[in-house]
Amino acid sequence: NGHIVTGGSAPTIAAGAATTCSGGTPSATVTGTDTSGTITLVTGTGCASGTLATITFASGFAAAPHVVLTPGDAAAAGLGAYADDSAVGASSFAIGAGGTPADGTTYKWNYIVVQ
Repeated sequence: NGHIVTGGSAPTIAAGAATTCSGGTPSATVTGTDTSGTITLVTGTGCASGTLATITFASGFAAAPHVVLTPGDAAAAGLGAYADDSAVGASSFAIGAGGTPADGTTYKWNYIVVQ
């Protein structure tokens, strides 16, 4: 049928400084696999620009893969987040913020990773 179906273990996620901010109750979750999934971040308070999160693959790639990140909601689209090419490696990738995240806001992105 031409569909791409992925499998495997889920990666892990660590919230970055732009998500954890200086207060509040931030959270970072990822669902899916190393190849595709959804990232959800809820910011704390007193946020600044910078790294939103780092996703670590369950199984590393042979070399740095290509990461495609697309907004999953209007808040994420407005933030101007991106897969930071300078922080993509065989074992992980980072999401940078083009702007300053709003306090206490939920952001969602969908990703696909290919070698």
